[in-house]
Amino acid sequence: MLLFSFAESGVSQSLRFQKEIELNFIVDNVSIDRNGNLFLTTIDGGVHKYSPEGDSIISYSPRKKGRITLIEAWNGLRIFLFFVDLQEYVFLDRFLRPSPFYSFDPEHILFSGIATTAADENIWILDPGDFSLKKYNSILNSVEFSRPLDRILPTQDYEITFVREYQNLLFLVDVNTGIYVFDNLGTYQRHLPIPNLNQIQFFVDKMYFLENNALSIIDIYKGTKVSIPIPTEIEKTPEYVLVGLKNACFLTKDRLLIFELIE
Repeated sequence: MLLFSFAESGVSQSLRFQKEIELNFIVDNVSIDRNGNLFLTTIDGGVHKYSPEGDSIISYSPRKKGRITLIEAWNGLRIFLFFVDLQEYVFLDRFLRPSPFYSFDPEHILFSGIATTAADENIWILDPGDFSLKKYNSILNSVEFSRPLDRILPTQDYEITFVREYQNLLFLVDVNTGIYVFDNLGTYQRHLPIPNLNQIQFFVDKMYFLENNALSIIDIYKGTKVSIPIPTEIEKTPEYVLVGLKNACFLTKDRLLIFELIE
């Protein structure tokens, strides 16, 4: 059972600097697969794959130029890219070879503000047109179900920047108010009041995000939280963090800094 009543943990964790890599592109978005490989996107829709140790593996240059709103690489063999401006999505294989670009049926989806893959290979969509959470069947081009969020969440302005299904739960990140958690049927579970986040990441049983100039780590089963100050080796405030089995990788706009995560 997942827990979300967090308590500060007395467990000591630290970061040991490993290496810094200067990138020849500007990082726009990030994701990580279950093997710890890093996926970094550029503003024109390119994708660069790196090993957990920071070695460049392969790159993808799109035939359609567009900014990637969300990349989900956890599967590793089926990497999902969503483009809000194009209202399209594409899958890459592990060699970053693309599928065709797909679009949503406008009869069912007024507008997709953000989208990600579901564990059952359908697609979660936040439709701001009617402010609803929808699960979309991409094979049948139909909506499996729709949840009107204006009947569930408090009336206020929302800026949803990230969505992720993990451990049979769906997490929506709102910059203004925090994280909203739903089950895999779209039923609202709870709110985590952690504002000013752009995205969150998961690895094994932990949730990771940058908060108040620190790396915050939440154990989603034990309900404990650890905060580690951003290392002094990072001169510029990092935009993103990706944490794998042993490494914590901090991304600024043009640098990748890798630290060993010591427990």
